[in-house]
Amino acid sequence: MTRTTGRPETLATSLFTVLGTLVTQDAAYQPAPAPDAPAGCPDQVRASIAAVVEEHWATEQRDYEEQDPADRPGHPFTHLSRLNAHLGLGLH
Repeated sequence: MTRTTGRPETLATSLFTVLGTLVTQDAAYQPAPAPDAPAGCPDQVRASIAAVVEEHWATEQRDYEEQDPADRPGHPFTHLSRLNAHLGLGLH
C-alpha cells in the first residue's frame, strides 16, 4: 500500500482506492446486502478497512495527541478509533 500523509482527504482516497480495487479486481466480491437483509460486513471489505486503519493508525494518533483538545473533534484519528473499536482490531 502506498504511504500517504494521513490527512482526511488522503485517508478517504486510500480507503476508496482499496475498496475500489477490491470491487474491480476481485471476482468473488459481493456487494453489500440489500437494506432488508441481515446486517454484516463481507470479510473482504472488513480486511480492506482494517488495512487502511492499520496503515494510518500511528501517524494519525501522533497528530491527534499533538492537537489542542479544541481542535480534535472531527480529526481522522477519531474515525480510525471508531473503526478500530467496531472491528475489534485491538490497536492502541
